Amino acid sequence: MREATRRDPEALMSIATGRPLSDFGRRHYDDGVAQGEAQGEARGEALAVLKVLDARGIEISDAARAQIAECTAVDQIDLWLRRVATVASVEELLA
Repeated sequence: MREATRRDPEALMSIATGRPLSDFGRRHYDDGVAQGEAQGEARGEALAVLKVLDARGIEISDAARAQIAECTAVDQIDLWLRRVATVASVEELLA
């Protein structure tokens, strides 16, 4: 057992549970988990936009593909998801 773990009971407990025990530690841990989940959801929805464009046979430039795939703004991705079924081009989607 590492010396730091022996001196810090919370560190020892968090190894067993995966979560910090203090209010401070839990709050920051939970915030990090929520942020990671939101980023993962945004990435999945951005990839869904690209899949719909592909399924509809709409050409996607490398620049547009990167813009969509790298977007983390949930409101923007939500707008694209609502529009992707009816647009005639990527330019129309991104306008």
